[in-house]
Amino acid sequence: MITQMCPGGVLDEDSVASGLSNLGRSAEGDKQVYLHLALPGYGMKDISLLCEFEHLQRVELPFNELAGEYIVQFYKLNYSWILTDLSPLGHMPHLLELDVSHNKLKSLLDFTPPKNLKVADFSYNEIEEISDLSAHHFLMSLNIDSILWLKYYYWLFNCQCLF
Repeated sequence: MITQMCPGGVLDEDSVASGLSNLGRSAEGDKQVYLHLALPGYGMKDISLLCEFEHLQRVELPFNELAGEYIVQFYKLNYSWILTDLSPLGHMPHLLELDVSHNKLKSLLDFTPPKNLKVADFSYNEIEEISDLSAHHFLMSLNIDSILWLKYYYWLFNCQCLF
């Protein structure tokens, strides 16, 4: 379902500009900012540019190539790597909703999400690790469909607002 490719899988300014919407006030109320970013199916592997968008409240990045691991392949003296982590989202203190479904992520919330994150969709990823969610008191919806979640019941139980 790739609709538009980011050059080399790296998120660029043109792609970000095409996905921004919902112009509103910053949390401080002193300037107008975009509050919503939707980039489904852009073939992204690197989202480091998102560090610059601290005012976003809703981020949708489904159907991309986000992978939570570092892969190095050597072939005829050429090498390529996939290095994707969600750490740029940790620079968004006002983030309320996150959709990173249908990617290749190995860990759940493996970045420093804001404490007021309310909705997170990690469905249809390759989640192998779930960190302790007990600090996320405002997390009301966590979608991990297609993941063998019974194995992770302990971590989910610690996030009491989900029950």
